[in-house]
Amino acid sequence: ILSRLNTLHREAYVPAAYQSMAFADIEIPLNAKSKMWSPKMQARVVQDLGLRPDDVVVEVGTGSGYPTALMASLCKQVLSYEIDPELASQARAHLAHSPNVTVRNEDGLKATFSVKPTVLVLTGAIDALPAACVAQLAEQARMFAVVGAAPVMRATLFSRDDAQDFQTKVLFETVIESLSAPATPKKFSL
Repeated sequence: ILSRLNTLHREAYVPAAYQSMAFADIEIPLNAKSKMWSPKMQARVVQDLGLRPDDVVVEVGTGSGYPTALMASLCKQVLSYEIDPELASQARAHLAHSPNVTVRNEDGLKATFSVKPTVLVLTGAIDALPAACVAQLAEQARMFAVVGAAPVMRATLFSRDDAQDFQTKVLFETVIESLSAPATPKKFSL
């Protein structure tokens, strides 16, 4: 992973106003709604996925495209979904040099994947595993997700044992933006 970090220049994926902070251990704003993970988190997630040359990755939440580029340098193919049209366009420009990457401007949590992923990466927090995404995973697939709600979120690696069961490994605690707007809790009424 360290060698990939040295060859893929993170500052090229950071908005111009923040390029001097590209390697600071902070989340960098991409726009009013989205932030780029800190360098440490990006590297840790890619490392913990244990990507192999034959892996097919589906990423939900492309953002700037930097983690996408890291994963693409280690695996066969990356299909990445970005719901924000502006970010999807920017990511396509950043990833033009990666022939094994496709960026779609679509809600990846609701998409029908055109590939059978061996790895699924959700780049925003979720309350529960998205059943529609999980159903499309290949056997023996791995998945990374940050599960929970602030202030308690757990970065978790899921490994599929068989068609239904996953083993889980909590990697660390964090707080990141949600992939979609959280549901409004029901109000108590008499």
